[in-house]
Amino acid sequence: MTISPVIARLLHIRELQEEQCRLELESALRAVQTLQAARGDAADRARRGRELIRASGWSNEPVERLSGIVEEGIAVRLQGLLEADIAQAEQRAGMRRETYVAARIGRSQIGTLVKRVADGEARRQAAMHQFDLDEWFRSRR
Repeated sequence: MTISPVIARLLHIRELQEEQCRLELESALRAVQTLQAARGDAADRARRGRELIRASGWSNEPVERLSGIVEEGIAVRLQGLLEADIAQAEQRAGMRRETYVAARIGRSQIGTLVKRVADGEARRQAAMHQFDLDEWFRSRR
């Protein structure tokens, strides 16, 4: 039994689906990393705002103190917004991961079927070759 063109085409389609799902998963994970980096930047911004407030205590500059307060406030609000975005992005990445695993399993199942058929065909060809050799040796006696 040879591999039918339909099964070979199905395997190819499953491989393409798996690749597409892998790329979508990588994109979702990059989005999570980008948001986490932005959260880290916001934390740095809040720290710089607190440093400005502390420095204004030495210099008695009300503008520095006010700008430090505003900077820290903006950064804290941004961190809060980013936390919600990160949670959503992680949820999307989890769904993409599940989709990728399902696509990978589907491709693997078809791949196993193709391999079994190919192995069976190879055994059949080897048996036929051995049979031909046996017949040749019997005919020489």
